[in-house]
Amino acid sequence: MIYDGEKGDIISQYVTFTRIYNEQMKKYGRTRRAVLETIQICRDENI
Repeated sequence: MIYDGEKGDIISQYVTFTRIYNEQMKKYGRTRRAVLETIQICRDENI
């Protein structure tokens, strides 16, 4: 299990990306839209 590292480090970014992707996958399934939404959210949140 990977836990959050220090704010802004690569592990923290990976964990945050994964959480966001899992949320989007629940909404849209395993689709291109889920990936694109995840990327957009991460860009907006500077991840």
